[in-house]
Amino acid sequence: MSNLKTNIIFGTPFFKTNIENKKLIKELISYIKKEKNKSKGRIISNQGGWQSNDLNLKDEPIKHLFNWINIHLTDFYTAYEFYRKKIIINNVWANINNYKDCNQLHNHVSINSPDFSSVFYLKVKSGKIKFMNPDPFIRYMPLLNKAIPKFYNLCNSYEYFVEPKPGDLLIFPSTINHLVEPNMDKEPRISLAFNWSVE
Repeated sequence: MSNLKTNIIFGTPFFKTNIENKKLIKELISYIKKEKNKSKGRIISNQGGWQSNDLNLKDEPIKHLFNWINIHLTDFYTAYEFYRKKIIINNVWANINNYKDCNQLHNHVSINSPDFSSVFYLKVKSGKIKFMNPDPFIRYMPLLNKAIPKFYNLCNSYEYFVEPKPGDLLIFPSTINHLVEPNMDKEPRISLAFNWSVE
């Protein structure tokens, strides 16, 4: 019995870094504001605010972004031991959330489902992004309804959140349910989101 060991058998990779490129961020904010003047956008997960239609991957600011972050995308998918060399950007869109605007619980699964999703924060002062435990029964575990854990860990957490800062890049599996809390600051929250696959 002394050799008995509890193993964690599944895991969900999550990547976060900060892109220290103020010139790129300024360029992307200017680009997004121009796009907003061109289109009413669409409503998918956003409650209030503005979400663009899919942006043109050939636009210079978008190309500059992916040239800068390509190495981070590569680092992320190698966690799966998928040693392939070609990253395909499926689509990219912009979000502008004003005071009290938010994004309701959703994931990025679709008919042509991507492998991974990302968010790049350009301007933000308020609003956590929350990721839900992919085990659908974790919220209903009787033990967790009776007692609050002393410490949260991989076994007892039903959500994980990030308080983003300007320049933060987040990467996660497209199947993970997530939401963004209301922006409680008077300044707009501006971000780019995109889906991507490996071939």
